[in-house]
Amino acid sequence: AIVPMQDVLRRGAESRMNRPGQAGGNWSWRFTWEQVYFGLQDELLELTRTYGRA
Repeated sequence: AIVPMQDVLRRGAESRMNRPGQAGGNWSWRFTWEQVYFGLQDELLELTRTYGRA
């Protein structure tokens, strides 16, 4: 499965990748490993299995 990291990390509007109508600053957001929380791997595994994406 492919999922946006902003959604996985529960980030807000400050982490948007694309702002239609805005010429600059798009596609520049990057996550850091410090933002990845304990248990994320298990959470993603459960979601992909639940929705048949494993």
